[in-house]
Amino acid sequence: MATPTASPNKLLPFVAAICMLLIVGALQFAQLVLVPVVLAALLAFVLTPVVSALQRRKVPRVAAALLTAFVAFAFIGGLLTIVYFQVMFLAKSLPDYQPQIQQKAKSVHDMLSGDSFDELRKVFDDAVQTISPSKAPPAGDSQADGSVATKTAAAPPAEKSTWRSLLEWAVPPGLLIFTDAGIVIVLVVFMLCQHEDLRNRVLRLSGKRNVTSATKALSDASHRVRKFLLMQFCVNCTFALVVSVGLWLIGVPSPWLWGILGGLLRYVPYVGTWLAAFCPVLLAVAVLDGWVSPILTFGLFVLLDILITNIAEPIIYGRSVGVSGTALLIAAVFWTWMWGPVGLILSTPLTACLVVLGRYVGQLEFLSVLLGDEPPLSVAMTFYQRLLAHDDVEATTLVEDYIQKNGIEKVYDEMLLPSMVHAKLNRDRGVMTTEDEEFILTTTRELLEDVVYPAQDALDAKETAKGGVEVKCRLLVLGCPAKDEFDELALGMMQRLLPAGICQVELLSKDTLAGEMLARVGEAKPAVLVIAAVPPYSFAAVRYLCKRMRSQFPTVKILVGCWGLRDEVKKSVDRLLATGADLASAELVETRNLLLPLIQDAAVTRAAEEPKAAEMVRK
Repeated sequence: MATPTASPNKLLPFVAAICMLLIVGALQFAQLVLVPVVLAALLAFVLTPVVSALQRRKVPRVAAALLTAFVAFAFIGGLLTIVYFQVMFLAKSLPDYQPQIQQKAKSVHDMLSGDSFDELRKVFDDAVQTISPSKAPPAGDSQADGSVATKTAAAPPAEKSTWRSLLEWAVPPGLLIFTDAGIVIVLVVFMLCQHEDLRNRVLRLSGKRNVTSATKALSDASHRVRKFLLMQFCVNCTFALVVSVGLWLIGVPSPWLWGILGGLLRYVPYVGTWLAAFCPVLLAVAVLDGWVSPILTFGLFVLLDILITNIAEPIIYGRSVGVSGTALLIAAVFWTWMWGPVGLILSTPLTACLVVLGRYVGQLEFLSVLLGDEPPLSVAMTFYQRLLAHDDVEATTLVEDYIQKNGIEKVYDEMLLPSMVHAKLNRDRGVMTTEDEEFILTTTRELLEDVVYPAQDALDAKETAKGGVEVKCRLLVLGCPAKDEFDELALGMMQRLLPAGICQVELLSKDTLAGEMLARVGEAKPAVLVIAAVPPYSFAAVRYLCKRMRSQFPTVKILVGCWGLRDEVKKSVDRLLATGADLASAELVETRNLLLPLIQDAAVTRAAEEPKAAEMVRK
């Protein structure tokens, strides 16, 4: 007997998990190679438009690339040179502040040695002694210990050269930084010189059938990353300028040094501002008189962090890269764990590239859903999900907010009717219980009565106050549900959407049989007959009603409303018209707009026929 094998669909999650682990391991293992390549690619993204602009001015590609790279790295080197000389100047001027530093240290010592701090320290020591008591050593032992301590102190350890320790600590990281910088410079130059060739090779790897999607993905990624880096550069330059001017006004030494360092440290997300604030605040505490200047220095950085981090960055960065704020924070943690501080700096551009991949590669769509800034669910789906969770409070809030932002008319076609379609679909699939269906119908009906219809009445009252015209000959519009309560509820929405006083509306029950509907049409003689069929509807039932109505009442206008599934219904309009209907509509507002001319035409015809009928009666 053959051994049963696992289904490929069941193995797919395990294969995907293994692939993800392998990718993470490869990224971690190849950090030394990938980090310079990614840095060079980002710089090439930013500098490519400059090279293209020079090429349009008849500058050769290689010359344009070399010139652009030289100017860019000269600018970076110039900033680092300014920082170096500012540090040297500060080091030379610090001895001049020796009296202020000593005075400030003495004031801090006096403050910490006051009575209150002594009492606090005594309470703390007593608490520690209570939790973990220690025995006092005997007097003899104390003398012995003292002699041992004296002997130990008499033999000082061999001192190690300070400069040697400093070199051992600083040289290896410094060599690594200079090596990475050299690799980045070389890679940037070559990427700028061979931009088109690299782009074409990437497109070729995607396959001939995927050239269109790959081209769009490359364009989208480059646009997002380039725009993000440009905005980040502008924000950081503004931060550096404001910090420099603010520290200069406060009186902190070397304000331009701290401004430039602050602008550079701002490339480190989330913690860059506080790293930039540490030295200026410490320097203000040490060398400036009083405590007002240190407080002002710290307050300057706090204010800038509030304005930039909590207001400017979420708006500018979130919209420019298409990444949600939560995803940016998670990505910062992940890439910091992967590549350290450099990963923290690269987290936002790399996450933006992942979002673009998710949008254009079907198998990676989950990346776009998880990391992107687009709403994960439509308004109708969110409303339906809240109803399915029996959360009528949030469902009411969603409806009220939507009406306030978009108006009363759109709430029918954009929220209420599509949610009813989702409910019918899940009911027909057998994945929704009868209790859920009853809750959805009851809650929707209550929302209509308590929220939607009052807003509709207020809008109608405003229109009437503006001088709305009422038709004197009030004709009848008869509404017939095709099958169930959803159709009946939709007809109620149509009735309230019609202008007040323009016609009489009568709605039949879902329990009304087809023969009873025919009899009522014969009695009431409506001007228009509206058959409501909320998708998914039974086409056979709609066709049966239309054919029966058309055969017995050939002059009655019949309008079929299949509301809530706009795109799909519009494709089958011809099929609906073939059943005998005069008009078919996929939206409730569209139905209202189609009904008004029919009612007006019928009113004119009825007004012309009434005098003739009266004259025949007199004869």
